[in-house]
Amino acid sequence: MKLMRTFIVIFFVSLFFVSHSSGDLIDNICKKTSDYKLCVDSLIADPKSSSADKKGLAHIMLQLSLAKAGDIYNQTLVLLKKPMEPILKQCI
Repeated sequence: MKLMRTFIVIFFVSLFFVSHSSGDLIDNICKKTSDYKLCVDSLIADPKSSSADKKGLAHIMLQLSLAKAGDIYNQTLVLLKKPMEPILKQCI
């Protein structure tokens, strides 16, 4: 569930980047998200974000989203290979 929340936060933040910019871009944008710490931590972890404009930050967030979606997909495949009750498999 946390992975899905992370993906959703990153997705909406990336949409917001396309239309707004002022002052300290990362701080201003992340203040408007539902998870400020996750937003800031994600962007600061990428060294390119310090010199990026709003489109560059959107690109970084989209790359993070793609990576997170890949992680979720791979985790799902691992879970599906484990023996479990059929109802649990259907939920996954």
